[in-house]
Amino acid sequence: MIALLLAATLAASPTYDTVTTADGTRLVGIVVEESPTKGVTIQLADGTTRRLERSEVRKIEFADGSTTVWETPAQPAAPVAPLPVQAAPAQPAPQQLDTVYFAGGGRVRGRVLEEHPKDGVTVQLADGTVRHYAPEEVVRIQYADGYTSRRRTTPYDERPAPPRPVPQPVYAPPPAELPKPVGIPQLVPLYATIGLGGTWFGGDADANTRMNDVFLGQLHLSVEGGIRLNPHIALAIYAEGGGGDVAKPVRDAVCNGSGQDCFGASGRVGFMLKHTWNPTSPTATWLGVGTGWEAGNVSYTTHDMSGSSNGDEVFTYRGREMFRLAGGVDFRSNSVIGVGLYGSVSWGTYDAIHSPGAGDVTLDSRVHETYQLGVRLVLFP
Repeated sequence: MIALLLAATLAASPTYDTVTTADGTRLVGIVVEESPTKGVTIQLADGTTRRLERSEVRKIEFADGSTTVWETPAQPAAPVAPLPVQAAPAQPAPQQLDTVYFAGGGRVRGRVLEEHPKDGVTVQLADGTVRHYAPEEVVRIQYADGYTSRRRTTPYDERPAPPRPVPQPVYAPPPAELPKPVGIPQLVPLYATIGLGGTWFGGDADANTRMNDVFLGQLHLSVEGGIRLNPHIALAIYAEGGGGDVAKPVRDAVCNGSGQDCFGASGRVGFMLKHTWNPTSPTATWLGVGTGWEAGNVSYTTHDMSGSSNGDEVFTYRGREMFRLAGGVDFRSNSVIGVGLYGSVSWGTYDAIHSPGAGDVTLDSRVHETYQLGVRLVLFP
């Protein structure tokens, strides 16, 4: 009797659910249950009920316009022979069914007998069977009167609308960064120095005289001025003079009288080519080579009883500073002034000796060395 009434209801309904199987067969009726794990139960128009496995179903088109498509169906089952549809007498409009949607996908249709937040939902399906579902299985219930009971929200429920595209700014390359200045820039191409240090001698003054028999160590004052051809290379002029005591052989030969003092002096002047590493950093190292002229002098001073004094030259060496090698490091706190340490060694010869009584006498040139160490003040380093 129930089957006849349901068949009559389906016959009078202008729309119905359609299940398309894997082999293309279409079944028309009311989908009583839809489950990805249990398959689909459909009550056909003739009142019979068919249960299809998950692998047998390709698509379900519901009367309300919604569609369920199951992807990657299994191998198609054997063709299902269409059942004849028996005509039924006209009946009143079909009853409206409640629809229960599941969290894992799928739905059942029937009459909800009980809905409890803790105990779950009890549904009497259209074929008369009663099913109970736990609370965590149910997403929402769509009642026949239009009311919706939303249990919880899952990805299978209403999905949020896709976000609106955010306009992206037009790409513009970042501005090129200017190189940051390193160290202290040089303001002018010219520089000057003044230094104070010690001088020592070695080698031969002439064929018969050692430098250590004439001069002892001296205190010297040096000056240097140059022009920078580029930040690393500079051409300079140097001049220096020093003085100190004479050695014992000269003192015994010349200044052995009462009231006489002997004094030894030396000087050099020349040109130098310099190379400076890291010229704009606070600490700049440099190395220079040069050549020039040099002289060495011994003089005496006589003091009388009245307190007056007079002096005269004893002799003077003149010659060439053949080669000078110098180097040092400059420390700069700004671009105007700095301090430095320097040292040098040079090789030279005395070509002639001059004395007041004998004039100039040519010497048998011998090489001697001059060593210097000192500190200096640098202007525009």
